[in-house]
Amino acid sequence: MSTFRGLTVEQPSESVVREPASAPFLFWMLVLLGMSGLAPAVLLPEWRAYQHIRVTEQREQFARERLADAVAAERRLLDGLRTDPALLSRIAQRDLRTAPADAEVVQVPVEGLASAGATPGFRPAPVDPPAWVRRWTDRLPVLNYDAVFCESPSRPVIIAMSLTLICAALVLYGRVRSVPTPAAKK
Repeated sequence: MSTFRGLTVEQPSESVVREPASAPFLFWMLVLLGMSGLAPAVLLPEWRAYQHIRVTEQREQFARERLADAVAAERRLLDGLRTDPALLSRIAQRDLRTAPADAEVVQVPVEGLASAGATPGFRPAPVDPPAWVRRWTDRLPVLNYDAVFCESPSRPVIIAMSLTLICAALVLYGRVRSVPTPAAKK
């Protein structure tokens, strides 16, 4: 208690420093602004790595299927060599470059050979994000986000700025401060 010009004023034992009413708003704005830079800088490189892994997996599956086809063709040839004397005769004639007297030689154009035995090349299927992510990304402008959030010169700077904003929000508005009054010290 203290008296001033005859008035008695009761003071609380501890005074609480009141923050302005905008403090929660500013806290959440700083946190959201920091997270809006930090989230893509952390998640986008991981998403690109995941896409690369999935395309590599598709490429390996394609190579495995091609090898399985080659193994099946070799097995058919081996079975034919064991059971078909006509096939054995044709392979011997081809390897020894001999032909029967009544055989007719036919010239085949080179482009005909290429198109007859050609197999379609590898075309990876696109790795699409989940539907809820696609709804968010469809609203974003079409920019080169990889250059900003994935490449080395700008990514550490964006992460540092985002973490600085989050730390500033926590330091400035993160807790309620109380200051003891001189009466509370006694």
